[in-house]
Amino acid sequence: MEISPENRFDAANKAIMQLANAALQAYGYRTLTGKPGYHMTMIQVLGQTIDLDRESVIVLDALRKQRNVAD
Repeated sequence: MEISPENRFDAANKAIMQLANAALQAYGYRTLTGKPGYHMTMIQVLGQTIDLDRESVIVLDALRKQRNVAD
């Protein structure tokens, strides 16, 4: 059984969000999920939480934006 590109993209995005959220919570923080922009916040602080380089944060944020357009 083959997984469609859309499902692969969605699964990868969910994994990224889970990692970003876990990293944020490891530092004792959490996002307010009732407010818009919490996914963006989780991605943008990856440089501080897991020391992710700026270029990778930019790529992940672009993928987040792409997913928002697709939804």
